[in-house]
Amino acid sequence: MRPTLPATALVVLLLAAYAVGVVRHRQWPWWRTVVYVASVLVLWWCLDGTPAVLRSQEPLWGVAGIGAANAVVGFGVVLGAPLRLLERALGRPVRWLHSGVVQALTNPLAVALLNTFALIGIFDGGWFAGARADDASWFGLILVCAALGFLNNLQLLTLDFAPPGRSPTGWMVVAMVSALINQAPGVVVAAFVNTAWGGLLWAMMQPVVITTLTISFLDWFRRERIHTARVDAALDALEAEGVDPTKPWWERPNQKPPA
Repeated sequence: MRPTLPATALVVLLLAAYAVGVVRHRQWPWWRTVVYVASVLVLWWCLDGTPAVLRSQEPLWGVAGIGAANAVVGFGVVLGAPLRLLERALGRPVRWLHSGVVQALTNPLAVALLNTFALIGIFDGGWFAGARADDASWFGLILVCAALGFLNNLQLLTLDFAPPGRSPTGWMVVAMVSALINQAPGVVVAAFVNTAWGGLLWAMMQPVVITTLTISFLDWFRRERIHTARVDAALDALEAEGVDPTKPWWERPNQKPPA
């Protein structure tokens, strides 16, 4: 590690703000705190650790830093749920976080495309080359990658900020398409920029993609099970009233059309 003032100050600020929220909301799950702290430490490693120290001599270390910031840090910070913690600590929802504009800007498919084009542009457009020689450029590059990774996972892993009327099956399809889009940066960089860089970028994305799909599948399964239980309860109630639920509503006496 080669600690710098900007990176160290940022890490202290992120950890301190989270700690205040945890203190104010004492029932906060401990595992979210562990994941968040670990993710912020990985961010510090990307900014001041081996990737930062060796990026000029060994480009693969720079690629590892970018991949870790985009995939690992973004994913981990979302699992740490700092926005949910903020709302719990305040005791009320932050309305603008749930606005239609924010939901549109953080749509998984839109952000996946933005993340894809940004990563390709970073390697093909010269930002990575410049950041290998300039500390300020490297600092900005890592923060951008981490922010894109955070937005890339926000709605898929923090359902509080997903559209309220979403279909469970449709949302699962969105998660699968988003996962496919997130394969593109590594593939394109490997094909047109540098095979080793793209291969490493692709490999670092896989654990996050698989975990996100697994969580999305479990949520889909849970919501479908809840829906099935509600339908079964409604059918049982009709049978208890002596109504045959297999008949359409217009053939049932005193039965109103479904809403």
